[in-house]
Amino acid sequence: MTDEQELVDAVLGAHEQFFRCLFAGQFLAWMHIDLTMVQLKALMIVVGEHGATGGQLARGLGVSLSTVTGVVDRLVAHGLVSRGEDPVDRRITRVDATAGGQALVDQLYSYRQERMRRVLEGLSSDELRTVRHAMEYLSRGASRTIGDAPPVFDVRQPEEIAS
Repeated sequence: MTDEQELVDAVLGAHEQFFRCLFAGQFLAWMHIDLTMVQLKALMIVVGEHGATGGQLARGLGVSLSTVTGVVDRLVAHGLVSRGEDPVDRRITRVDATAGGQALVDQLYSYRQERMRRVLEGLSSDELRTVRHAMEYLSRGASRTIGDAPPVFDVRQPEEIAS
């Protein structure tokens, strides 16, 4: 094994340990969510896209429009989304997150930020500079090898994707 391979293995091991510590207990935040996975995915699409049509949700979830109707019905019943007419085309139904739906998604995302902030605040200035440089290296490396990250859910129409 080369020095470079050993270093890669050491970084991967440290990465695994770091994320185990960082996300220990995160499951507790998720355990209190009374949603199915499809419902949670639909809510994440609605919040991430600042609203979505039924067709966009169907494409993003990979399900039929009739399935989306039931999913959205349950999210409305939970008070997490609202359903209404599209302002441009009244024939289209738009789904938007309510304040409660937005707050739930924000809470799930904020857990990681809060934990990471606590970790970083425990480091010295020199350690923080080192971490900043390491993150910059990782970001550049990811951009070179992976490229710009595609959207999490591509809810565009096929003709929009082609253009």
